[in-house]
Amino acid sequence: KYCDENSPLKPISLYGQTKVQAEKIVMSYNNSIGYRLATVFGYSYRMRTDLLVNNFVFKSLNEKKLNIAFLTKDYNTETVDAGFTSIVELAIGLKKLGHNPVMISSQGYSSWYGPAATKKYEVYRGIPVYRPYGLKWFNIRKMYFNPATIFNRFIAAGIGVGYVQRKLKLKFDIFHGSSSAPILFTSSLIGKLYSPRAKIFHTIRSESIFNAYGKIPCKLFNLTDGIFVPLTLLKDKLLTGGTLLRKIHLVHSGVVLDRFRKHGNSEPARNELNIPENSKVVFYYGKGGKNKGVEYLVESFKYFKKSDNVHLVLVHPVVWLPHLVKMVENHPLRENIHLEVGKINVPDYLSLSDVLVLQLEELRVILYV
Repeated sequence: KYCDENSPLKPISLYGQTKVQAEKIVMSYNNSIGYRLATVFGYSYRMRTDLLVNNFVFKSLNEKKLNIAFLTKDYNTETVDAGFTSIVELAIGLKKLGHNPVMISSQGYSSWYGPAATKKYEVYRGIPVYRPYGLKWFNIRKMYFNPATIFNRFIAAGIGVGYVQRKLKLKFDIFHGSSSAPILFTSSLIGKLYSPRAKIFHTIRSESIFNAYGKIPCKLFNLTDGIFVPLTLLKDKLLTGGTLLRKIHLVHSGVVLDRFRKHGNSEPARNELNIPENSKVVFYYGKGGKNKGVEYLVESFKYFKKSDNVHLVLVHPVVWLPHLVKMVENHPLRENIHLEVGKINVPDYLSLSDVLVLQLEELRVILYV
């Protein structure tokens, strides 16, 4: 039975009861008007395809297969990074549902991650990865503002859409970008030039190390069909910068606990770090930018005494920033803090650990162990 303006109001929750009371107060004044949302107070006479989830379900049922382009900068399959790994996991999940996910990135390397991505095409875990373009000259590592870095980060994946569409003889239905800084959404805007009817979605996977939430990039986000964020903090920053509330979708993705079970051999890691057998170990593995909070972890370690026999093991896949190295050198328990760099055997370190510290509890972190 359809509901209309004359249907009796029978709220079953405190939320609904307060809505009814508020409506009565407002309607008691002259020149008042009230709106009752169909998704709250009854069935809609049509499918609400203006809502993000409904739109996905409708297209999946009726169009069967969606062509989805994941646009990202300098994606390298050899890089162990939670952000990149999450993109691949999402692409694999969509492929299992019968869709056609494709990753489009740039050649070259970024300022922080491992070796340069040089392959123009490869298949990684069943997902095709294209890197049609990328400037290699003047691509100076750890130098952000040079022609190669700007082209590879902001433009290459976007114009790569045209190449991939011609190669595969298709048009993309969805562009999905992923970054920490909102400005990297420009790749999707460029990609839309090649497929004007495509929907644009973007995931802000973590807080940017720069002050990247100004009015211009945040207002540009209003050109998207939806933005996904894992943290209330990021949602608030986007709103403050001018992004519309209806564009933002807060998704607390959680942690895949099975990835962190102990099933390795702790002895190699214990011997390498020279940690006594009866010691307790606190383990952190990940990036160390000022937005990750590692400084607070190091600072809190001063509340232990040397007699507590607790060791703090911090492992960064690339390099620790100088301010954190200095902080550890000046720490009263510096002999019990281990700053390590590079790839490690994650299962061994997990088996060594008594406490595992994640960067942000609301972020999804995936480690292949």
